[in-house]
Amino acid sequence: MGNRSLAFSPDGKWLAGFGDRGDVQVLDCASQRVVTSRIVSRPRYGSAGVVAFAPEGSRLAIGEDYGRIRLLDLKTGSWLSLSNQLGLGVTALAFSPKGDLLAAGHGYGSGVIRLWDPRTQETARGMDQPHRRCDRARFHAGRQAACLRQWRPDHPDLGRDQPL
Repeated sequence: MGNRSLAFSPDGKWLAGFGDRGDVQVLDCASQRVVTSRIVSRPRYGSAGVVAFAPEGSRLAIGEDYGRIRLLDLKTGSWLSLSNQLGLGVTALAFSPKGDLLAAGHGYGSGVIRLWDPRTQETARGMDQPHRRCDRARFHAGRQAACLRQWRPDHPDLGRDQPL
């Protein structure tokens, strides 16, 4: 079984992976034991299914192929749903440095990009860029702006970070 996405917790204690079969596992790096394992949804395509740790390390964001974004509280095991954009697979996730925003790239060429507030479960900001694909999300340290790597085969700025 392979992993579509891997992420270390900020303290390096845990490693999370989203597997090819739609399973999410969190491993303790020191003991190499599974801390938690959940079945979410089996991915349809090659790039959806991503994980990202919140900066404090106790929440794991999980983006599924069918468009759902969920937060798993690793202390309590409880779920929180942020998004359910059916049909628009989640291909990128990143928390802001303070953990108050979650950037998400949706869809295969749909160009849907959203910033979510994990506390309120509301969209903080979004944009649609048709025929582009977001395959990586990140925040710059000390800034509340996301940069999303976008791909468009017929565009001269192929692979350039675009600010949101």
